[in-house]
Amino acid sequence: GLDLVIFALLWSLRSRLHVGGQLFATYLALYALGKFALSFLRTETIWVAGLREAQLLSVVALLVAALWAWNARQRPLGALVRAGK
Repeated sequence: GLDLVIFALLWSLRSRLHVGGQLFATYLALYALGKFALSFLRTETIWVAGLREAQLLSVVALLVAALWAWNARQRPLGALVRAGK
């Protein structure tokens, strides 16, 4: 269900996201949001601030995705290619 929705969304965005890493950052953010929402349905031990382990990891993944997308927009694709040499 949810995986197919994420796949369809990413497939439709693949030609619109021209900055290297944006598609991956989008996937990471969507996955983290889905995992965060689904973990409310499970009966796991609450860790910190009323959140479960999966929710805390999802928040971290969402922050990483946001930083990755922001960093990718700050540098042109050519700079990323040159940095890899």
